[in-house]
Amino acid sequence: MWGDLPRGLDASVEAHAILRGLALAYSADRAPEQAALLHAELEKQLTQHEEIAVSSARPTPYAAELTVALRQRGKRLLVTTNNAAGAVRGYLRAQGIEGLFDHVIGRDPSDPSLMKPDPYCVNRAVSLARLPARSCLMIGDQASDAEAARAAGVQFLGYAPDLARAAALASAGVENVVSSLGDVLKALESQNQTGVGQPSPSRSVRRLR
Repeated sequence: MWGDLPRGLDASVEAHAILRGLALAYSADRAPEQAALLHAELEKQLTQHEEIAVSSARPTPYAAELTVALRQRGKRLLVTTNNAAGAVRGYLRAQGIEGLFDHVIGRDPSDPSLMKPDPYCVNRAVSLARLPARSCLMIGDQASDAEAARAAGVQFLGYAPDLARAAALASAGVENVVSSLGDVLKALESQNQTGVGQPSPSRSVRRLR
């Protein structure tokens, strides 16, 4: 019905890249009405799969504990994601931490070009947090997260639980990377014990090469 996949997308395993690539390709060479129908169908199917995946998603170690610790210290917490916001809220609800987040900013269902690495969702988060961008910290595990944070003027901490993601973040120019969110939690606990206002990156972050 829609024709052949654009070159390069037929081998992709990244759903968001496929959504973006197809939507942009079909928008460029098809009538707007047909492109809109395709994007709506792609968005619907991807959202359904994301909602189904919530039930089998494995929690990131120490993520819930870190969320609680940050909230106890009065930090505002927001999610910026290329996933559908409803699916992410469902996941947070299942983990019992949905109420600890001020906002969940998911992809714009009408415009896939606004997904990260575009800084749209990060800029929205900064605006909703009502804080200067430079005082915000984003934790992410993708190069696109780092690119979006950089474009928005937000500090970035990479999370790389495996060597492949560590290499991808390094290629994106990310210097500060942790292999476990437990490292961040320990830094917070150490900060609380010593009474230091801000943890030093050299003490709280291991640099992976």
